[in-house]
Amino acid sequence: MNSKGVFLIIIAFFVSCTLLGQTSGIDGKYTREINTNEGGKIAYNLVLEQDSTFTFTYYRKLATDRAEQTTHCQGSWTLLNAKKIELIANTKLFDTPDFINLEETKAHYITKSPRDKSGRKVPTVLKIYQTNIPWFKGIVLEKQ
Repeated sequence: MNSKGVFLIIIAFFVSCTLLGQTSGIDGKYTREINTNEGGKIAYNLVLEQDSTFTFTYYRKLATDRAEQTTHCQGSWTLLNAKKIELIANTKLFDTPDFINLEETKAHYITKSPRDKSGRKVPTVLKIYQTNIPWFKGIVLEKQ
């Protein structure tokens, strides 16, 4: 093997280690709950697993409506770069009645900068910036 081949193997090793290291901090449970003045509740729960799968649950109970609504989505997630992820829905679930399609949903991963040495607490969040679901765009989910 020539020196060019060894150099390419070393570069590939460092790139793969960098990408694998970036996913370890992103995985976890992200939530948001909204309680309305009328006694209703809206809850978003997104769990990103280390194996690059996800589960999303949306719950809605409005005070003016007796019915509760719960929808789900499962699939895989991928890291687009160090600060962006994409959700890819499991197409086998498209026909289930409580399925919500998060296909092509993308989010910014926002966390405290390592350069920020202040004592202030900055929550780690996912901010949805692209989705097929109009009411989901702009939602901020905080890591638990």
